[in-house]
Amino acid sequence: DDEVWENTGVDTGTRCLRDRNTNQMLVLSPPPLDAASQVIGMDALPTKKLWETVFNTEFELKQVLERKELDRYLREGLGFQLIQLADGMNHYSGGSISQKDDARFYAVRLIEDEKFPIITRKKALERYRNQAWFKRCVKPRNSIDAEMSLGKEKTHAGQHYATVLSSNVFQAENLGVVSGSPYPNDDIIRRWAGLCGESTQAIRTNGTLDGFEGFGEQVYRHFTHHQVFQAILRFGRDLPPDEEGDVRVYINTQATPR
Repeated sequence: DDEVWENTGVDTGTRCLRDRNTNQMLVLSPPPLDAASQVIGMDALPTKKLWETVFNTEFELKQVLERKELDRYLREGLGFQLIQLADGMNHYSGGSISQKDDARFYAVRLIEDEKFPIITRKKALERYRNQAWFKRCVKPRNSIDAEMSLGKEKTHAGQHYATVLSSNVFQAENLGVVSGSPYPNDDIIRRWAGLCGESTQAIRTNGTLDGFEGFGEQVYRHFTHHQVFQAILRFGRDLPPDEEGDVRVYINTQATPR
């Protein structure tokens, strides 16, 4: 009953979730939008129920481009060539990286005959910086943008997923590598599904994560596949006329949208 909620002074859009194991409460409070006549969300790959839960409002989904046309738009409209380097998810949790990565990145360096910027997970990037291939394969930072917020001691062009959204640092780069997928953990997926009023469990085969039950699969793909896609789009956004239509992105994970 909305009137009961109003009498308590609690926003009807507030969601509460209790962790049975720790007995902790998680509270999601929507932003105050009473003064707004309209709310517009812009997302290339929206998870509608997440948007509606966070903002406590119903969204009408209007697609500028149908999903079935996305692949053709990337190839023909934007001139993207996506080259898969691995057939695993490569979540790289805790900074664990594949022993095959050095060979993969040396191969990119040889094929392209030039160095490249790289986007990966934060702890994986820290591990990469200590590898012999890193300076030989990754572009110097000052050749891209002296203002890259990576710290003065970090002189090569690597970014991690948390810093890459809305970033245009690599917009003039027509070559790049996206390595690993930004999977948070099972609890984060279950919490967001729970806040949306849905229960879910991870599906694993011999310890390997295959996905999640029900709505949890949409949440899982939002935090993994969709973020990889956003990282891919950081490259080649503002190329000189003679380089337009020629963007090569090597992807070291299979976590890409269908």
